[in-house]
Amino acid sequence: CMTKDDENRFKQAKEEEAIRLQAEKEVRLAAAERKLSQIETKLLIKSVLSDSRKGAQFMSCNLKDFFLSTPIDAPEFMRILNSYIPIDIWEKYNLDSKVARHGYI
Repeated sequence: CMTKDDENRFKQAKEEEAIRLQAEKEVRLAAAERKLSQIETKLLIKSVLSDSRKGAQFMSCNLKDFFLSTPIDAPEFMRILNSYIPIDIWEKYNLDSKVARHGYI
């Protein structure tokens, strides 16, 4: 027969497990959302770059201070193959100095 202390310990262990499982679920969801956001951004930029010869333009903004100066733990970047960048943009921003390995910027 379980004592009152045993019942309380069992109930507490069960609650702790439920909290742990919920936290793990939220972490996995946040990671999936972040990955989806990266994919969407890459698709958008690649789409604009592929249509740049047809006159497509793209504007970006710096969101560093957008959320009331909330610090960003780890900034994220993406790389673009330099052949996708139009010559006029290349020259305007002097991108020769920014080329990394394998021709990416």
